Formats: sequence, structure tokens, C-alpha cells
Amino acid sequence: MSPRPPLRPGLAKVRRVPFLGSRRVVLVRTSPHATVAMVEGADVVSEGGERDEAGARRYYGTSSFSFEVSDEEGALAALAGDPHLRVLVLRRARAEAASRATGSVGTLRAELLVRRVSKGLEILVDLEIDVARALRAGG
Repeated sequence: MSPRPPLRPGLAKVRRVPFLGSRRVVLVRTSPHATVAMVEGADVVSEGGERDEAGARRYYGTSSFSFEVSDEEGALAALAGDPHLRVLVLRRARAEAASRATGSVGTLRAELLVRRVSKGLEILVDLEIDVARALRAGG
């Protein structure tokens, strides 16, 4: 009788994982004043509402920011990766949500999607925000 082939692969030693790793990143700086002006001049569409979940009040919403930007010298790629632009957009999206919420807004969780569109750049912000219940007068 011939020996049966093993049903599983044989034992193997684990390769040593390198202690350090590295990567190269290109950082681009945009003009802070131009970035603020761009966010303030963006076309913004927001929607959302509150829900009760397990005794907590949460706001769920989406804000869409459209920027008309030409792709001179890779401007769209630079803006898509600009952390300052992302922070400004998040702040504006939070302000939009706060104007719709029935109480004060608290912890924010957000997802950002940056994509090129025919006229420039679009940033979609999906928000989930804890909302404190408004206190009633007299108690």
C-alpha cells in the first residue's frame, strides 16, 4: 500500500518580518487663504436627520461640496490629498448638521470621498453625530 499524500500543507517556518518599513510620500502645500476662499465659495448640498438609537439621539447626514477647479499642474490631485481642505470641509459639514440638529452636537464620525468630476472636484462627507437632548424649561 502506497502512503497517502497529506491533506494539509506541511509545516513551514515563518519568515522574519522586518522591524522597520519605509515609504515615500509627496506632500503638497496649498495656499491657506485660497483654500478657505474655495471652501466658502463651494456649492454645498446637505441632507440629514436625527434618529433615536438605543436611548441615544444621533444625526445622520451627507454633505456634498463641489469645487470648480481646473487641473493646472496637477491641482486636482494636490487638493484631493490636502489635509487642510479636508478639515475645512469637515467643519463646514458639521456646522450644516448643527443647524439641523435639535440639540447640541457632540462626537463626530465622518467618511470623506474625494473624486474628480467634469467641472473639478467633489467631496462627499457622510456624518454620524451624537446629539444631546435639549433640556426642557423648568426641569
